[in-house]
Amino acid sequence: MPKSDFPSVKMAGANRVLNARNDPPDIRDRYYEPALIQLQSEVDYRDPALVLDQGQEGACTGFGLAAVINLLNAKRGRGDFRASMRMLYEVARKHDEWPGEDYAGS
Repeated sequence: MPKSDFPSVKMAGANRVLNARNDPPDIRDRYYEPALIQLQSEVDYRDPALVLDQGQEGACTGFGLAAVINLLNAKRGRGDFRASMRMLYEVARKHDEWPGEDYAGS
């Protein structure tokens, strides 16, 4: 076996060479820097149309995303458009990392 310039360590009875390299720089590695804007001192979210109750439904992914979509639409004057919690949940299940769709959750 050739001599290595990298340090090594004995683990689980085997000699392991510590030769992992850093990933090349990637634009996605940059830190998030939000824009500095003046925030409102208080916000009234008591509008019942903006709060969704999923009850015993196991579709929190769909309900959470629908609440965000509904809020953004209301801020844009499109409060009459309501997102479908069920459709968003089913799409999330279809595209998540688990195979198939015969399971609860996403």
